[in-house]
Amino acid sequence: MLKSTSYQLNLRKAVDVAYKVIENYFQKTLTSRAPVVATVLDPRYKLYYFETLLKNEGGTRSTIYNKVKGHFTKVYDMYVARETKKRLHRQLQDKP
Repeated sequence: MLKSTSYQLNLRKAVDVAYKVIENYFQKTLTSRAPVVATVLDPRYKLYYFETLLKNEGGTRSTIYNKVKGHFTKVYDMYVARETKKRLHRQLQDKP
C-alpha cells in the first residue's frame, strides 16, 4: 500500500507539472494571431470554441475571449482594407 501511495503522489506531481506546461503554451497561443484566426475560421469551431473553453472565466465577457475576437477582427479588417485598395487600383487602371 505504501508503494502505491508513493506512486500516486509522484503521478500527481507529474500531472500538475504537465498541466502547467500545457497551460503556459495555451496562454502563448492565445496571444498569437495565427492560431486564433485559424480556429475562428474553422467551420467546426468558430468563436464557439473559445466561448465554451472560457465558460468558467465569463464566456463571451472574459478578457481572453475579447482578445481572441479582437485578433480576428484586426486580421479581417486588414484583409478588407487590402482588397478594397486592390479593387480601387484596378478600377483606376481600367478607366480610359
